[in-house]
Amino acid sequence: MEQPLNILWQKGVSSDVYIDIFDIRNNEFPLSAAKILVDGLYKGAKSSGLQKSDLNAKLVREQANAIFAQGKYYDAMEQYNLAMSMAKNCRSEEFGLAIGNRASCFFNLNMIENCLADVQLAKGTNYPKHLMHKLNEREIRCTKLMAKPQFKSASHDIWEPTLSFNEHNEFAGVADCLKIKKNDRFGRHIVTTCDLKIGQTILVERPYAAVPPRENEGRMRCWYCFKECMNFIPCKSCLCVIYCNEECMEMSFHKMECNRPAALSRKETYELIMRMIFKINADFTDVDALMDLVQLLIDGKKPPMNLTQSQKYFCALFQLVHHHKKVSAYGLERMRASAGIVILTTSRYPEFKRKYLSLKHKRFLQHLILHLFHVAEHAIDMFEYFQKDTTAIIANYEYRHFARGMYPFACYINHSCVPNICWFHVDDRLVCKVIRPIKKGQQIFRSYFPGQNSYKQLPILKLELQLRYHFECECMLCTNDDWSPLTDEVDFSDDPLYTIGMKPFCMTVKELRKLSRSQIQQYEKNAIDFLVKYGRFHPVNDTMGMQNTLLIMWNVLAARQ
Repeated sequence: MEQPLNILWQKGVSSDVYIDIFDIRNNEFPLSAAKILVDGLYKGAKSSGLQKSDLNAKLVREQANAIFAQGKYYDAMEQYNLAMSMAKNCRSEEFGLAIGNRASCFFNLNMIENCLADVQLAKGTNYPKHLMHKLNEREIRCTKLMAKPQFKSASHDIWEPTLSFNEHNEFAGVADCLKIKKNDRFGRHIVTTCDLKIGQTILVERPYAAVPPRENEGRMRCWYCFKECMNFIPCKSCLCVIYCNEECMEMSFHKMECNRPAALSRKETYELIMRMIFKINADFTDVDALMDLVQLLIDGKKPPMNLTQSQKYFCALFQLVHHHKKVSAYGLERMRASAGIVILTTSRYPEFKRKYLSLKHKRFLQHLILHLFHVAEHAIDMFEYFQKDTTAIIANYEYRHFARGMYPFACYINHSCVPNICWFHVDDRLVCKVIRPIKKGQQIFRSYFPGQNSYKQLPILKLELQLRYHFECECMLCTNDDWSPLTDEVDFSDDPLYTIGMKPFCMTVKELRKLSRSQIQQYEKNAIDFLVKYGRFHPVNDTMGMQNTLLIMWNVLAARQ
């Protein structure tokens, strides 16, 4: 198979119409065959019998009751959410029972306001009359607890991330000290316009579009904003999809996503592209205006100043580097096939049929979707701190993938195996905090791999950088073969700063959350002082360990679970 070079955004000879990316000599891709596949998947989805069922809801609720009896309230709540989603409708008795039982989980987790909200929700359903006294008793207990002066609305004081600087005038949730620059070596990248200190927060950014993995099924997070442990409501039509409220459901374009064939919805990149296309379609009502804007960006010109905030974010994402020429013939073939599936899916929606009616507009949509598949490689995987055993120390943690998002600003931050910032997620917000001192004018670097806490570079990480991102890392770990042997014997564990700073690493989540704000700040200060003191030796096990302790502390204190 010959490599079809330079097909992206190419126009025909003496024509203002883009070429057909599926009809290229020696590399044709018949959309007719793909259409048979897509039509078959949609037909199969309608006849699959996957419907809401009170019987199935009852079985799941009874399983949740057994889990609740073991004191595993978060696990039980997850199952109650599933039972609620599976109930026949919101008037079903099973729907009310699932919410009423979920209220008990909130109560035992000391999330009293959420408990009271669920009691009210349950009362608005066909909750069994002979059990109504349980709801009334729980409502009275919640009201009495909330009336106490020492009442707290959650089991711990949730840390709400805020910027350490003023907000950027173009990008929401971005510190005004950050700037996008461009050069031949790094392409577009982020630098700081002032000195940055360890612990400062420079980014609290929301995504342009984000999707959960289907295997996660969103039962403990909103399908749109990814908030956790809320008074979720289910989609009225499909299974296992829940939202904080009606607003989140509407914002997610869920009417267009609902009951899509599972074979398509399980493909995370496909889902992400579809959400981006829905968002772009909503942001730009005029296709010709969108085409003119894209041409400006292709020509390397600045977009006009009168764009909306969301339109500016589209421009930022569109200008992310793509590796069209570096993709193998096989890789491009797969990408074109995926683009074809997206095109055939969008063609099923009346609003796209009406807007992309002419050949010129249809060809533009082809290239736009193929372009989005390229830039989707920059999507940031969203992880949460997770522990199976809630009584274990926080050192026994793992990272669990819960979504993937396109961040207009953060996607420009380049990778280093020795990063100067760490990152984590609070609902759908990407939070970046300084983990090494950064001088004015220096570039911001993050690791593309969450929880990377070893100074020994792994071959599998190098391979992923080459395959997914098409570059070889040039950080000190990847270019200095002598570094690891020289640092194997470095040991700062006798320093009191190390002993005190690492203490939270040996606490349980419950113990950490019981600390006062002043105690937490002291642990944080000791850890930062240690990293400043031994920064010239970084990366070694002790400094990497201290960075990891700070990251886990910030993760735990910002999570509801």
